[in-house]
Amino acid sequence: MQQTPISLPDPASIGRSAKALFYRLPPVRNMPVFKTSGTELTLTFPKYIGGFGYDVAFPPSAAYRLYLIRILMPSEHTWQDEERAAEVQLWGRRAGVAPGQTDSIGVASFGVSEGTTASPFLHAVAKDLALHVSDLPHAFREGPLNLSSLFAADDTTMSHDQGVAFFVYNGSLTEEPCCGMVKWFIRATPVRAHAEQLMMLRRFAAQNMTSKPPAMRRPIQPIKCGIPSERVTLVSAVDATSLGKYQHTAKAKAAPPDPMARLSISEVKSATARLKQREDHLKALETEDQDDTSTAESTKTSSWIVDYEGESKPTKARNEYNEVLAELASAEDKLRTIHAQLRRYNERLRCLNQEEDTGRKPWHFEMRVPPHSPIYPVDAGCLADPYCRVDVEEWSPTPPLPARDWQHHPLRANLMQPDLPDLEYPTCVEVVDAPLPQPVHAIERPKEAVVRSDVTSGPT
Repeated sequence: MQQTPISLPDPASIGRSAKALFYRLPPVRNMPVFKTSGTELTLTFPKYIGGFGYDVAFPPSAAYRLYLIRILMPSEHTWQDEERAAEVQLWGRRAGVAPGQTDSIGVASFGVSEGTTASPFLHAVAKDLALHVSDLPHAFREGPLNLSSLFAADDTTMSHDQGVAFFVYNGSLTEEPCCGMVKWFIRATPVRAHAEQLMMLRRFAAQNMTSKPPAMRRPIQPIKCGIPSERVTLVSAVDATSLGKYQHTAKAKAAPPDPMARLSISEVKSATARLKQREDHLKALETEDQDDTSTAESTKTSSWIVDYEGESKPTKARNEYNEVLAELASAEDKLRTIHAQLRRYNERLRCLNQEEDTGRKPWHFEMRVPPHSPIYPVDAGCLADPYCRVDVEEWSPTPPLPARDWQHHPLRANLMQPDLPDLEYPTCVEVVDAPLPQPVHAIERPKEAVVRSDVTSGPT
């Protein structure tokens, strides 16, 4: 029994099989369940989605139904002893095969390397991760998760005649008990992705752990018998989406039947059996298509799905809801700006009165922002990080909140710039005899990275 993972050999030294890797993966519209363990992301779907199979055709009995996606960083397998930045694994269960039996699980694996082009699949995963950590109740997905993009040929140097080349071998699980019941399909060429996409995945997996990471990842296993060509073969990937309909094989035209000829009973029974077999085949394909296709892609146009304008009612209601939220946010920003201006004018008037009563200029405080802080100056008199917003004033005779108050209500980590360190709290420095401020409409960050400010509505 060959153990997994292995170091994949040079494709030029591997023989090619007459079979093919057929895949039929519709766009995923349901939000998956995310789990992380430090160096791994797991996406679990509520029901089976599409599938892939290994045969000379794509019968339903040979399909592995997709139920799980694993993203490992770095890769488990190696390609000619070369490790890749990540490995995306699509796990499927074979219908009609009992769990634990040989070939009961199939895994389509893809090595990911840094490149100049972005990966559409990782882009959609990043959007799902952003919604997963977002506190906004009106956050919606921008589009479906397109799994077929992983099979797309972006480099023709290692492509087979009909599609991208895949290694195939009978292997095992990579975790205990390491049973040998898995058939592995591993893409020979890498999937390209931006370095920012890979960095975002690593950052999310490290900061949002839901389970403990494994104590030790399984090392590369030697190929049994030491002969890769006897254990690993090379096949091509074929999109089976267009192969779901009944295909009739055209034959040579026969002579027209004699109108006076009579059919025997055996011929009638044979023709009836062939017709019934064809009808059963069409019904099976129709049932399979209904299972693999989501409700939004259905061609049925009932009154509660499509209105007279041709736009789905849930989508229309969602768009109207987003428009109302945008209008409310705009009105709230305007009110916040007016309120900040009134506070600044009121504070300036207090300062003028204090100068007239005491005969000297009042004191003020400078808030010194660390060079790597996740707090940024924005318009309307605010400092903000990606997930927290704190209103401040440009100038005030009263000191801001002390550092201990900030520590009781810390800001979140800076997820938008994961290369920066964790949060550093701002420090306040007292300045004497400062010139009186002039009213302005926005805060501009000075060149010395100092923002004059006072927290007027901070954590309570």
